[in-house]
Amino acid sequence: MNILAVAGSSRKGGNTEIMAAKFAEAARDAGHQLLLQLVEQRNH
Repeated sequence: MNILAVAGSSRKGGNTEIMAAKFAEAARDAGHQLLLQLVEQRNH
């Protein structure tokens, strides 16, 4: 199965990014193809 995962957070390396990476790892281990796209937005 092909999976597109999109995670967005203003904190690079934060909890959202960590959870998305763990999900991606588990999906790949289960034999799925996954593209993880991290979207970072900062308001200055």
